[in-house]
Amino acid sequence: MSTSVDVELLLDRLLSASTPSDCISSLEQLQKQCRLQQSNSGQSQGDPKEKRPSQFQAAEEERQRLAIDTILASSAVLNALCSLVAQSTLPSQHDSSSKMEVEGGDVAACELLLEVLPSPPISNNDTTTNKKTSSSSGTTTTEQLQTQRQLKRRTESIAKTLLHFHETDNTKNNAMGDSTPSSSLALIPSLLDCLCASSSLQTTTTYARVLSLQILQSFLSASPGALREQLMKAPDGINRLVDLLGHGSITGGGESEESFVPEEVRNEAILFLTSLASSSSVLARLITFSEGYDRALKIALGSRGSGLSIAMDCLELCLALAHADEVSRELFLGGGDGRGNLDRLGQLVDLRRGERFRSKEKNLWWENELKRKEKEFTKADNSTENKSEKKSGGGKGSKRGKQRKDDDDLDDILRGAGATTTSSSAVTSADKPKEDAPELKADKSIEDEGPPTPYLTPNETAIVDRVFNLVLVLLYDGEYSKSEVSHTLSLTDGSRSKRRSRAKTIVSHDILSRSIVDCAMYTLPPPGVDYVSAVPSPDLQQKALTTMAVLGSIGDTTDSVHSQEDKALRMKEVKEETAVQTQLLFETMPLYLYGRVTAMERLMYLCCTGAYIPKPGGNDDGENSPEAIASNLSINAISTFCSCLPSETASRMVLHALAPPPPEEADETGAPLDLPVVSKIVTTLAENLRFLQTQQQDDTDLDMAQICRASIGAAGSAGVLGVFLSKGDGDTNREMLLRLPPPPVFDSEGSEIS
Repeated sequence: MSTSVDVELLLDRLLSASTPSDCISSLEQLQKQCRLQQSNSGQSQGDPKEKRPSQFQAAEEERQRLAIDTILASSAVLNALCSLVAQSTLPSQHDSSSKMEVEGGDVAACELLLEVLPSPPISNNDTTTNKKTSSSSGTTTTEQLQTQRQLKRRTESIAKTLLHFHETDNTKNNAMGDSTPSSSLALIPSLLDCLCASSSLQTTTTYARVLSLQILQSFLSASPGALREQLMKAPDGINRLVDLLGHGSITGGGESEESFVPEEVRNEAILFLTSLASSSSVLARLITFSEGYDRALKIALGSRGSGLSIAMDCLELCLALAHADEVSRELFLGGGDGRGNLDRLGQLVDLRRGERFRSKEKNLWWENELKRKEKEFTKADNSTENKSEKKSGGGKGSKRGKQRKDDDDLDDILRGAGATTTSSSAVTSADKPKEDAPELKADKSIEDEGPPTPYLTPNETAIVDRVFNLVLVLLYDGEYSKSEVSHTLSLTDGSRSKRRSRAKTIVSHDILSRSIVDCAMYTLPPPGVDYVSAVPSPDLQQKALTTMAVLGSIGDTTDSVHSQEDKALRMKEVKEETAVQTQLLFETMPLYLYGRVTAMERLMYLCCTGAYIPKPGGNDDGENSPEAIASNLSINAISTFCSCLPSETASRMVLHALAPPPPEEADETGAPLDLPVVSKIVTTLAENLRFLQTQQQDDTDLDMAQICRASIGAAGSAGVLGVFLSKGDGDTNREMLLRLPPPPVFDSEGSEIS
């Protein structure tokens, strides 16, 4: 009871405060009452009269519960907190029109609200931690689940009380016959007033606005339904939240002083809107109507250097909107600023924007830092292994711990700590002590090998990967995930039509489609030739190939079973499919090669080689070995070719291999057609098989790199021929392929062997 009395005295002191300092002091004392105090285990062991840690913890939890319940029971206190949050003023208890300004009252009130609202229970993602805790403490899983359920119910009850206390006051007044609306303020409008306060008036600090967003996030975790209801009731609730992202294309360009939003508030708003959109399709639609896509992509496109993490958050918001609602997906491509959205996606995917490609100094910085980390890791690994062998006879425990620490250090470099900042804020040798500064001049190995490969930084890779995910979500009607993709034959006519329309819209966007093809078909330039863009990682290139394959299959809707009853509809769909696939394979010219080759030529090269480049020394890295990477790229390229090759074109290409076209069937530029693609593939298969047969007969001097190259070439060319057999008229194609003459065989002197 003493705790309850102390809290009641503090509440009376808060409501009757005569000076701002009394108000702030009361709020700080209330915060302490709502916190759990830590037990002093040393004293409890020395004095048997002291409570044990478990008893102390239980007593503290009970004290905290009573303190929070006492605060929640006073509607006057909650109304005062709302006034402090919204305007930093404390209303008088005697005169409703009189208010006292309290400097810093908004921050103190927000901090108290965060203490009153407990943290959400542990999510399912922490099951491993829970198991470790349960095994170490001896408690059962059932007890932990019961504790989590109780905490969840408790948190939800507190959240609903805070969100609905003003409605309770109105209900009480109506029950007493008083029809006058209650003067109680609502918490959500008060938080929105704090968030959207004009910076010119200097009434709300940035910290208070960030705390307000954290309170909203806590409400969303504790009671999402109640929060959504209050946001819908609040005047312009969603619009005011989206306004924290800045102006969209309709409202105008520049931001005035009154509408300026601090970067910290904007970043926190992005995270909250992402969670909000994921929780409700209705709210996701409202965010979309408020130009959520447009504003988020503008922020992402304007992010540079260390701000790339903000760009990733913006794309996560776009993904949440696209996943949640069908109308949101339609608006991204067709409504509002849809064309501008595709323009921004094309710029985000453009490999020429890579930091290491644009800045030679940054590229050298990355190379030197990675080499230095690898050397440190090798030295530490060797020393730790020697120590562990001396201490434990070759045990691996200490080595694993040290290795994990070094891996974390290497991860810091890969995340772009210092290297992904812009030139104005980059951490270079001038900003570091001399002993820690990276050397910016090339060492002997770089002079011999040429400039380092300008790979995309990890943050840039994550941004491009999210763009591909967004495109796949749009094409798969919100059903795309890494582990499961919707099946074609289960689609309704309406869903099929929308998928096909979106695919055609994306393919018709020249910059975006060419950027996707560039990333999917990337191959390193020959030795001595300058890089023309940043280099994507193999995983990112495979994601680009998947995206291209889905575009070629018109959103995975190219099935002949669905519309076989309606021949007219099927003929129309086949015509659409052929147009899109022809544009992807034969008309899409790469950006970074200045349109010298088509996607078809590059795709055939990737199918038959996998862009294989042997590693010096021939070290086998398992799944990360050049052989494994090239094989995966070749397999994905064949799958993409199968999705993008029109059936009619497949039959015609096989026919041209058997009977070359007459001169009048030249290409658009008037030049005669080159050697047919199918003939090239057959020649590639034969040459690689002959080389492998020769190596098998003469095993005295084996070149493993050449054997791997020939194996990938043989498997890739065979896969491409399999695509020709499965496309178009299969029986006819099979007969024509069997009639193709085998390529000639030459001896060591160059004479043809009959």
